[in-house]
Amino acid sequence: MPKTPASASGAAQAGIDVLAELLRSGEDDPEAERILENAGLPSALLTDPDFGPEGRFDQRCRAGALAALTDLRRQDISPAILGSILDRLVDPYIVDLVADQIEAEAARRVPDSTAWFAHVDALRAAAKGVPAAEAAAALLQARVHEGRGETDEARRQTEQALALAPDLFPAIRDRAEYELCSGNWARAWQLASSIEDDDLASNLLWCLDTLRKPAQVPRAARPARNQPCPCRSGRKYKACCEGKDTGTAEHHLERRAPALYAMLATYSQRSARRALYDRLRAQVPGSPATFMFCLDLAIFDGGAAAAFMACRGHLLREDERALLDRWLTTPLDLYEVTWTKPGSRLRLRSLVGGPQSIELDDRAFSSSVGRLDLVLARLQPENLDGKLRALGGLAWLDRGKRRSTVKLFPTSPLAPAPGNVEGGGFTQRAFELIDAPAGPLELTTTDGDEVRFCTVVLDLDDADAVWEALLDQCEPAPEQRIRTADDYRALHTRMPEKFLWNTGEEIESIVKLDTGGFINVGTLALDDLAGLIKVSTNSEQRLDALIELVRAQAPDARVFSRQTQTAQELAGPQKHEGRATARDRLVRRRLGLEFAEPAPRRIIYESYFLPVDFEDSGLADRISRVTMTGNMLAAASIDGMTPAQALAAGGEPRLEALALIDDCEWSRRRKAENGEDVTAMPDPDELRQALGVPR
Repeated sequence: MPKTPASASGAAQAGIDVLAELLRSGEDDPEAERILENAGLPSALLTDPDFGPEGRFDQRCRAGALAALTDLRRQDISPAILGSILDRLVDPYIVDLVADQIEAEAARRVPDSTAWFAHVDALRAAAKGVPAAEAAAALLQARVHEGRGETDEARRQTEQALALAPDLFPAIRDRAEYELCSGNWARAWQLASSIEDDDLASNLLWCLDTLRKPAQVPRAARPARNQPCPCRSGRKYKACCEGKDTGTAEHHLERRAPALYAMLATYSQRSARRALYDRLRAQVPGSPATFMFCLDLAIFDGGAAAAFMACRGHLLREDERALLDRWLTTPLDLYEVTWTKPGSRLRLRSLVGGPQSIELDDRAFSSSVGRLDLVLARLQPENLDGKLRALGGLAWLDRGKRRSTVKLFPTSPLAPAPGNVEGGGFTQRAFELIDAPAGPLELTTTDGDEVRFCTVVLDLDDADAVWEALLDQCEPAPEQRIRTADDYRALHTRMPEKFLWNTGEEIESIVKLDTGGFINVGTLALDDLAGLIKVSTNSEQRLDALIELVRAQAPDARVFSRQTQTAQELAGPQKHEGRATARDRLVRRRLGLEFAEPAPRRIIYESYFLPVDFEDSGLADRISRVTMTGNMLAAASIDGMTPAQALAAGGEPRLEALALIDDCEWSRRRKAENGEDVTAMPDPDELRQALGVPR
């Protein structure tokens, strides 16, 4: 094949370069769409991750692939243009990009693609005699057949491509997939390990490492080594068939199940089907574990597993096909961990109507969860006896979102269905619960006012007299020191709704809460040498009220200085997880996914008042724990019922009351694991004891 000049003019090539840069940067999507349309290229390129930000290849490869695709879209192609295309395709990175688009176009079955595929055949003919170019053309032919679901022909063309160019890594990746599906484990491992830097290929190695080693006939099924061989050769077994038997057994189905799942995972990420996975990932730019959950949704709810069965099922063994049939109907469930033996086993129960007790032998899973953790999972059978295993993606949930998550399952676990991943209904709500970025923090008082740290210094003609008048308004300290929670409750009962308290150094303005506690809404401090009184609060409304309290004694009090700061001004700019990256925003915009910034997290910020002897460091925590426990027991939080009433009612109210206690236990354990002091938190055992619930 002679060398030929580039088919595109300088101006046309400049347009291709501009397109490649626009696809990467997202600076002008309307212009990129215009260039795509003029070049006859599919609009799907706009959302293809390989051409977008942080794609796999550099600008040269992207532009070269776009130029080759543009030429292939021509109605008529001269020999010179064919040669120009082949010159580009001998670059394995460029042919990888082009082959992906060819496969995706074949899968879409667009009517006007016929000419495109005819040009692929013409490329093969024009490349005769040049192995690298012919291998690239053979790979494109293979991808046309793969996109159409013609697996056997795609496999044949892929083998031809590798015969011509053994190092062509896109063909190696495809061949590894076909060998994996056919159960040629050693060959699949050899191919995948030769391109282990490739993301999809490297994902196959973990499941192939064991399968590539010959399976052995179980010792119990073999005769003793010195006994006559069962083949009746007359020789001893050790000298006859023992060597053959140790390498010809079939791996048990449960050992092949992870490989079957890996087949589905790589198949769902092929260019013909990865659009759904990309869309799901764009909704939740989070952890790799969340991406695996997205992949599981794409495999089963998105239809990749069903398409795999239709196109490649004939390559599988009979028991593998039977197992996949079961997987196709396995629902997604919300599980609670009820028991774990880390590094060995765990038990789960469904919270939405599924199985109430499942025990799994799983070293990794049992080591990554604790009792009462919540997990969204599709537990698949690993053999035809129904033994379950966590093969795919798991999504861990904050138990604080338990009630909202249960509502995702109106009646039962969700069977695989396109509706679960289409329209953003279930998935968007689920992702908001699983991995929603935290919004900006907003601090408010119990009155609902914005927290502002306010200080006013008042200049008075007779500050000492005003201070004495304010001291006279203070409530007297209790005659006996508060030593127990009962003492504290007695104090709470006798105190008025609002009062002043003399600490000896300051005067605190206190408000009694209906929930059984007190908050300090502001302090007054005297500078008798300067004749000043300093007023400090955490809101401007409270500041004005305390200034009026002072002016009631000294109407002529003058503001000497005034300072207010918001929490953000005091702490500096916030860094929170609610800001999507530029890449996230671009991908979402191109996919038509509009996401509002996460709602602010409103937290009540108060200084709580506990008139206790601080030499007893644990008394305040004990009082807080008893108070919070009492509030939980008294609150009508379960369909208008208290926990005791809900337990007596039975049914769903009883289950919710028990779950609330479990929520408390989970929160306490998580904080303890993070090194936080949990002494002041409600004790679930105390709650159970008060309600008569067994541990």
